[in-house]
Amino acid sequence: MKLRTLLTLQFLYAALGLAYLVVSYMQIRGGGVPLSKAPPGPSALLFVIYAACLVGFGVYYRQAPYRIAMAIAIPVLAFGGVLMNIVSYFQTGLEGYSSFAAWAIGAAINTYGLIWNVVAAIGAYER
Repeated sequence: MKLRTLLTLQFLYAALGLAYLVVSYMQIRGGGVPLSKAPPGPSALLFVIYAACLVGFGVYYRQAPYRIAMAIAIPVLAFGGVLMNIVSYFQTGLEGYSSFAAWAIGAAINTYGLIWNVVAAIGAYER
């Protein structure tokens, strides 16, 4: 896989994550239930930092920092974004989520991002 393709897929992950958080924030502002337990503001900041790493390290081909940053993102996504969503679902059901669809979409977005971060961290791409 070309680095350009990988970066496009990773930017898509960031865009999907931010869109999910914007919808969640809009639900809260409208007096509704947030999509998930994730606080939209701090979570959005993490996506902005993630995207900045993609630009600063990936787009400008600083291979070692890019791979390190993506390796750091892996446990964050694997634990907080994927594993905790699944464990939480089996422990408390949909408590903290607006619906099963919101839970499934959030878990799917983070699983998608996790896959591409693993590809980046192990260097399974060509310049």
